[in-house]
Amino acid sequence: MLASFLTPEMIEDIKLMIRFFAILINFYAAFLVGKRIKEAGLISATTGFTFYLIGNGFFQWGFLIILFYPEWEFQLIFYRIVNTIYICSMALFCFIAEYKKREDDLKHPEYLSNKGEKERQKFHFTWTLIAISALVIFFVLIALGYTNEIGIAFLVMVVPFVATSSFALNKIQSLAMLKDRKPVAWFLVGLMIAGFSNFTAGGEIMETLQGFASIFGTLMMVKGWRMVPPLTELNWYRDLYRLLVLQRKGTLVMFTYEFQKEEESQETNGDHRGDTDGLLAGGALSGIQSLLGEILETKGTDGLNQIDHGGKTIYFNHGENASYVLFTSGQSMEFMARLDLFKLKFRNAYGNLVDDWNGNVAVFKDAIDIVHDVFKF
Repeated sequence: MLASFLTPEMIEDIKLMIRFFAILINFYAAFLVGKRIKEAGLISATTGFTFYLIGNGFFQWGFLIILFYPEWEFQLIFYRIVNTIYICSMALFCFIAEYKKREDDLKHPEYLSNKGEKERQKFHFTWTLIAISALVIFFVLIALGYTNEIGIAFLVMVVPFVATSSFALNKIQSLAMLKDRKPVAWFLVGLMIAGFSNFTAGGEIMETLQGFASIFGTLMMVKGWRMVPPLTELNWYRDLYRLLVLQRKGTLVMFTYEFQKEEESQETNGDHRGDTDGLLAGGALSGIQSLLGEILETKGTDGLNQIDHGGKTIYFNHGENASYVLFTSGQSMEFMARLDLFKLKFRNAYGNLVDDWNGNVAVFKDAIDIVHDVFKF
């Protein structure tokens, strides 16, 4: 029905315009994502995604050239060149994402794998091998003279691409500050729309819709990727030190949990930090309790939310009958989000005991399960 209102010339102009905007959006998106490479590191999924957007931009450019010069004698050769750039950009993303994950696992096995030497010996490039197989299929089909080699290669390549994208983004999705946002869903749905739209067959109208889908899908992917917080937010768990639940009236300690033993802090960060952390969480506790009591009296129910001293930070979250305190060796929005979640779950589990606490700390011994659930990584 739409075709009856559009002349062939109008449809051709629309196709050219859509492809032109698809090129601009892909390269501009590559610029936006690429600006974060310095923050994420040269070898990072951000770098890989930047290469993918550049490759997709060249792919759209190839479409545009073919639409402009349908009778060009080198059309097929040119089209296969841009197809090669596109499919290689996907393979490069898979390799960089897996390489980065391997480096993180080997650098911090106690946080990311908990498998020690076994994890060090694990083969980390399974998805990269599948991506390479897609490249092999692509070139074999070209050699055999197949005309839709990019479509078949994409169907093979999309599996490792989605897999490596997922574990690159899942660490982000686990952040409590993003619990109401879905960066992984935005990215993967955008990938499906943009990727598969490039290889759907059809007439004039379908080719126009392909351009729209490519633009829309790319914007969805970039939206998901730009939800990624600063890299420091992803390593929040390394800066956890101690968690306390204090009675609001008497500021007595109801529950405490130590994330890092003082001797572990000394081994990892040197004797100076161990001494400082011990002073912060131990000797200064009585002063904090006294200060907290005074502030709660003068500021009502909200109280103090944060104390910064040098590189150390103490976060507070106040309930009706208890205050929740988190000691850290750094700052992150994730700390407040996790502390708020811990307060909610602790209150749900021990609300009556907190309200009528008689000084017996043993009643909260199972709260360690809540700690493991809320502060998992």
